[in-house]
Amino acid sequence: MNISATCIKDPDVLGDIDRKTLIRFDTLLNLFQSFVDANIFTDKVYINEALLYRSVYSYYVDLQRTKCYHNIPLADPHKKAAFTMKWLTKVKPIQIKHTIEVDQIDEVTQQANEWFAFIAGMSFLDTSIDKIPDHYISNILYILQYRDIECLVLSSQMYLLERSFI
Repeated sequence: MNISATCIKDPDVLGDIDRKTLIRFDTLLNLFQSFVDANIFTDKVYINEALLYRSVYSYYVDLQRTKCYHNIPLADPHKKAAFTMKWLTKVKPIQIKHTIEVDQIDEVTQQANEWFAFIAGMSFLDTSIDKIPDHYISNILYILQYRDIECLVLSSQMYLLERSFI
């Protein structure tokens, strides 16, 4: 069967995207809560659930379009990681509370979405964040924060990251 025959406008594909979105939404919501519980994110930030849902839905739609265009039956973990990181940093579901004074916003708070995206993306890969050098993580966070993300390029980077730090 030609993959492009079951692309994004197919009602079955759209229903599948909706179903997967709800599951992934819950997973990411739990991941955010674990960040809060571990005091990685302080009470300076919160997660906007509508924006989180939008990021997850956009992830699935964008990934499905890429699979259709390139005639790919299944996305590999590196593509899933890259598309996750792209959409979480693009939509920015983690918001700084407007009651926080500007001088109280530290670097971790400023990069909350990038950290969250990186950790969420890494959950697809077969490596531990503890094995990745700090300078490499800083580089990825910089890319996520300041550069336009091309998912297929980031996917290759995630493949190399995984192979380098198994």
